[in-house]
Amino acid sequence: MSVISTLRDRATTTPSDEAFVFMDYDTKTGDQIDRMTWSQLYSRVTAVSAYLISYGRHADRRRTAAISAPQGLDYVAGFLGALCAGWTPVPLPEPLGSLRDKRTGLAVLDCAADVVLTTSQAETRVRATIATHGASVTTPVIALDTLDEPSGDNCDLDSQLSDWSSYLQYTSGSTANPRGVVLSMRNVTENVDQIIRNYFRHEGGAPRLPSSVVSWLPLYHDMGLMVGLFIPLFVGCPVILTSPEAFIRKPARWMQLLAKHQAPFSAAPNFAFDLAVAKTSEEDMAGLDLGHVNTIINGAEQVQPNTITKFLRRFRPYNLMPAAVKPSYGMAEAVVYLATTKAGSPPTSTEFDADSLARGHAELSTFETERATRLIRYHSDDKEPLLRIVDPDSNIELGPGRIGEIWIHGKNVSTGYHNADDALNRDKFQASIREASAGTPRSPWLRTGDLGFIVGDEFYIVGRMKDLIIQDGVNHYPDDIETTVKEFTGGRVAAFSVSDDGVEHLVIAAEVRTEHGPDKVTIMDFSTIKRLVVSALSKLHGLHVTDFLLVPPGALPKTTSGKISRAACAKQYGANKLQRVATFP
Repeated sequence: MSVISTLRDRATTTPSDEAFVFMDYDTKTGDQIDRMTWSQLYSRVTAVSAYLISYGRHADRRRTAAISAPQGLDYVAGFLGALCAGWTPVPLPEPLGSLRDKRTGLAVLDCAADVVLTTSQAETRVRATIATHGASVTTPVIALDTLDEPSGDNCDLDSQLSDWSSYLQYTSGSTANPRGVVLSMRNVTENVDQIIRNYFRHEGGAPRLPSSVVSWLPLYHDMGLMVGLFIPLFVGCPVILTSPEAFIRKPARWMQLLAKHQAPFSAAPNFAFDLAVAKTSEEDMAGLDLGHVNTIINGAEQVQPNTITKFLRRFRPYNLMPAAVKPSYGMAEAVVYLATTKAGSPPTSTEFDADSLARGHAELSTFETERATRLIRYHSDDKEPLLRIVDPDSNIELGPGRIGEIWIHGKNVSTGYHNADDALNRDKFQASIREASAGTPRSPWLRTGDLGFIVGDEFYIVGRMKDLIIQDGVNHYPDDIETTVKEFTGGRVAAFSVSDDGVEHLVIAAEVRTEHGPDKVTIMDFSTIKRLVVSALSKLHGLHVTDFLLVPPGALPKTTSGKISRAACAKQYGANKLQRVATFP
C-alpha cells in the first residue's frame, strides 16, 4: 500500500483513534498540546491537496512543493498533502537566521519549487530566505494554517502506486550545495518492511510492534521523517512529536515522554544519548519507569560504545532493557535504514588492534595489544539491504576482516540525486562489483563513502573515507581520535587534517566544558588540557598534533542533522574563522 492509501484506510477504519500529537513547550502561556485523529489528519491533508491540485499540472514533470515550516502538525499535513495531490514534496528546515538558511534557499532553487508550504508564523522568514539565496521572489509561499477545509476527497491516488511517486530528501552536509536524493514510494515501503523485520522481536511469527512513537527529530531529516511520520502511519500507532529545540533545552523531556507512553519506539543521534545522561536528574525521573520501552535507535552519526554503556547504566534504575537500545547504520540515499544489531539482543562491541586497523585489516586485540579500538557490532545477513565490503579503487569485493568501502544493494536504495550529472549518479548508485562472491549481485550497488569490514555475520564501521587522516603513511580514523580527546575536554570534538605544501597536519578543535563556563578557562587550564591531549594522542595513536584549539560550546559547525562537520571545521580553520575561547588569542 502507498502512504496515502494507508492514511485513507486509517481514516476510514479507525477515524477517532489518536494519530499525531505535538507537544509545544515554546508557548508563552505554558506547554500546549495539539492533537489530531486519523480522520482529522486526512481532512487536513486533503485541504492541502485541494489547494495544490488547483494549480494544475506541468506537461513534462511533476510539480514540486517545498515544506519549510516549524516542527508540528502543519509540517505533517504539508508533506502528506503534497503526496496526496500527486506533487513531489521536499522537506526542508524552517529558516531561523542561521547558516542552514542558505541551504534551505539553495534547495528551494535546486528543486525548482512551484510553491513553498509554511505557516503564518514563519511566512516572512521563508520569503526572505528564498529571496536572499537565489530562488524566485515570485515563488508562492503558502501558510498551511490558513487553508480552508475542502468538500469531498481530493487525493490523486493513481499517482501513489508506482516508483513514479517520489519525494526529495536533501542530504545534511554543510559545505557543498545541497543534494536532493530522489526517493520513491517503493523505496519507502521496502525500508519500512526492513525496519519492521530487523528491529522488532518476532513472537509467534509476528513482530512485537510498538504501541506509540516518540520523536523530537526534525521532520526534514531522513531519520526524523521515517520515525516521526512513516513508521506510525504504516504501523498504525500514535506518534508524540516535539521539537529539537525542546529536547536541547531540557533533554529530560525525551526520557519523560518515553516513560509516559505505551511501548514506545524512538530514535536519536549519539550526542543526544550523551545529553540525556548528563542533563537528566533524579528529580526529572522520579516515579518513572522505562521497562516498557520497545526500541530506542542510536543512529544518524557514528555510534560510540562508551555512550551506549553510560546510557544503559544511567537508566538501568528505571528498568530500561538493554535490548531496547539499537545502534543503527543508515543514510538518506537508502531512505534511512541499512543495518542494526540482532533483533532481541542487547548492543555489543568488540575490541580490535588499532595498529592493524590502521594497516587496513582487522585483528582482535589481545593482552599484548598496545592500542585497542572498540567498535559497535552490527548484524549482516543475506536479506536486503545487502552489504558488501569493496576496494573503492579496483571495485573488487574484499574478504573477511579486510577494510574497504561499504557498498549497499536493495530496493530501498535511490536511483540517484536530483539534477546531478549522469556520470556521478552512475558511479554513486549503479556501481558494479568485480570478482563478486557467490550470491552477490554484480550491480547496482550504492557506494556509501563509509569504511568498514565484515567478520562472519557481523560487520563494523570504522569511519568516513573523506575524513580519514593519514600521518606518516598510517591511516587514522577521526572518531578514535575524538573519543580520546573527549576524555579530557568533556565537550564535542572535531579532528581533521589541513594540507600545507602537500603535507597533512592534524588539527584538534574541542568544545570546552567546565563547571564555571568556557570564559573562565585560564591559561593554566588550557596548557594542562593541551599537554594531556597531545600526550595521549602521541602515546595511544602515534600522532603529532600541529594545532589544538579550545572553542566555546556550540562553536563547531554542524550539519542540518546536528553532526559535527569536519570538512566545515577545516574550512573555517583555514579562513581563521573558528571561534576560540576568549582567553586565548
